[in-house]
Amino acid sequence: MSAVALFALLSLTPLTPEALPAARAVCYRAALPEWDSGVTHRVIQANTRYTECLCNLGERLLLTNYDPAAFAPHTPRQYLQQVTQQVQDLAAILETQPRSCAPMCGTLWQMTASGAGAQFLEQLLRNTAERLFQEQESGESSPTWKKCWDSPESCK
Repeated sequence: MSAVALFALLSLTPLTPEALPAARAVCYRAALPEWDSGVTHRVIQANTRYTECLCNLGERLLLTNYDPAAFAPHTPRQYLQQVTQQVQDLAAILETQPRSCAPMCGTLWQMTASGAGAQFLEQLLRNTAERLFQEQESGESSPTWKKCWDSPESCK
């Protein structure tokens, strides 16, 4: 089953904190070949798709575990997209506009900046899952959860 088909199947179910690392691993594995290519435009496209995939996971995690009214007047997705876009915009400025090289800083820095939204969402998702674990009897994530989160390429 392709990563896209698997993610489509996963998107039909609620997302619990326990399932988050495996769902993220689907997003990660889908982007990995493009990242490994090292070709700037392919890496940037993969970063964009990975960020969107993480946004989808974030929306599902929030809608599964929070009352949508808590996010009023916006939806969880609107919040995630707005904040992620602001992080992306700031990263683009910081990476590509220092006085020492602007406006010719190069595509390497564009590629670096294009991953900032995903990095933000990864941390937000992890923090949210860990917060939700505190509401459970165990009070924390399992060692398997942590291993899968820290190494999505090896997560099953």
